[in-house]
Amino acid sequence: MTHMAAMIHRLIIVSSVLMVSLAFLPLYAGDTSSVIAVMPFANLSGDRSLDWLSEGIPETLTVKLAGVESLRLVERLRIESVLREQSLGSSGLIDAETAVTSGRLLGAGAVVSGAYQTSGHEIRLTARFLATETGMVSHTAMATGTIAEIFALQDTIADAMLASLSITPSSKELATLHRTPTTSIDAYRNFSEGIIEIRKGDYEGAKTNLDHAVAEDPAFRLAQENLAYIEWARPSANASIYIERVNRPFAHTFNAMMQALKSCEDLKIKAVSRERGTIEVYIYHYI
Repeated sequence: MTHMAAMIHRLIIVSSVLMVSLAFLPLYAGDTSSVIAVMPFANLSGDRSLDWLSEGIPETLTVKLAGVESLRLVERLRIESVLREQSLGSSGLIDAETAVTSGRLLGAGAVVSGAYQTSGHEIRLTARFLATETGMVSHTAMATGTIAEIFALQDTIADAMLASLSITPSSKELATLHRTPTTSIDAYRNFSEGIIEIRKGDYEGAKTNLDHAVAEDPAFRLAQENLAYIEWARPSANASIYIERVNRPFAHTFNAMMQALKSCEDLKIKAVSRERGTIEVYIYHYI
């Protein structure tokens, strides 16, 4: 076997190990009370120009809550997959029974189900927190303000969610929770439209929208991270389909990737970014 063939063989082994590791990852098990699934928010305003918020709100709300160490958030792609299997998606209001059923399938202990509507220049967010074990609404929250205050409204919902779980965040967690992802509503709209395109599998459309989001606000980190994902997924539809079929929470997937790479000879991990979902490695090629 030549040196180049040996190196390719090692790469194939790495890929195989990753596939096996990911395919047999367990779902959330044991105590799932801290596992939260944020469902798409329903647009009750009748204004289709605001449909983008149906994915934008849960996307950023999930990121905010993920900053609380004691919580585990179900990945949005996984939620979309389960909803799609039930022929729902993000097109309409998800009733309590469906939200609870989806939450159980996702291994979540609690589900956030919400909606938004407008009145004049104001927008109102409403949310229900449902315990999947009992199917009961444990708490509700409402926040009203202008579209320019959309992140502050989400903060109110997030604070109520933590209160319903009797969680007191640290000062550091609270700062992360209340951090504004972007100062540009146009960037947020383009970002949300990009997320919707990702859900549809339209990576070209997603890239266009995310490019616009980053152009509007170069400091919009969440848009940058999703754009990086698109740049990786767009050339390889098979890779994207495989990730969806693996259908496991990001934390479990990332840990399995780390374990698989650490077990391979002639590999050294160079840099790890859990936020971006990337692992850089050196492959030693002995001549």
